[in-house]
Amino acid sequence: MSQIKKLGTLILFLPILLVSNYLTFTIVINFITTWPESLPRQILIAATASVCLTLNLIVSAGLICGIVRGGDSDDEI
Repeated sequence: MSQIKKLGTLILFLPILLVSNYLTFTIVINFITTWPESLPRQILIAATASVCLTLNLIVSAGLICGIVRGGDSDDEI
């Protein structure tokens, strides 16, 4: 029963995580393409984009691992 709960939760959260990652990526790309061409700003935006995308992917991976590995502790003896 616990495996079914985990699978259901994963199926529920996976599209949310994919949409979240897609929106973050799209927003970052829009910021990069709309800012002026000065080099310091591009470096700042690239660094910010890298940090944002990395954090988003870490959170997504953490949520997926938590769903897959987690569960009710009283199910296992």
